[in-house]
Amino acid sequence: MPDAAVAARLTLHAKLLELIPDEPRVSVGESILEAHSHDLTYHPGRVPDAVVFPRSTEEVARVLAYANGAGVAVVPFGAGTSLEGNTIPVRGGIVLDLSRIDAILDVRPGDLQATVQAGVTRSALNAAAAAHGLQFPVDPGADATLGGMAATNASGTTTVRYGGMRTQVLAVGP
Repeated sequence: MPDAAVAARLTLHAKLLELIPDEPRVSVGESILEAHSHDLTYHPGRVPDAVVFPRSTEEVARVLAYANGAGVAVVPFGAGTSLEGNTIPVRGGIVLDLSRIDAILDVRPGDLQATVQAGVTRSALNAAAAAHGLQFPVDPGADATLGGMAATNASGTTTVRYGGMRTQVLAVGP
């Protein structure tokens, strides 16, 4: 990597540590960057400049505000099971790994509704729903995150009967 690129990566790392002062949750380590450079698609990967593991919407907002002001590309990442190539950081920048924002906030069986954060996996929601005799029917064939599934309008083997993500999601918000 050229010296200018290394310097830019280290500057970005330092700025992100000001926003989220927790070294393990802001990484420029080669193995972390490599793991976030691709998904399950055939598209070629691209190594990001940094990976951030936020734990709250406030941290996401801080990173996005900085990136917007600095003109740094940001790519959200969940479980990395995408088949579309949408988690590949084709312009480098920041990969925002949302897998730690994974709370099931509310399950309302009487309304057939649940409120979840973006990093909740399909299997985790199904386990919570099963406690009430219910299921989350969208099955893309991977244990994807609900945020990623919503972003791609995921579907799968149960779509003909129950519909894809578009028919399951009532609202998206903080």
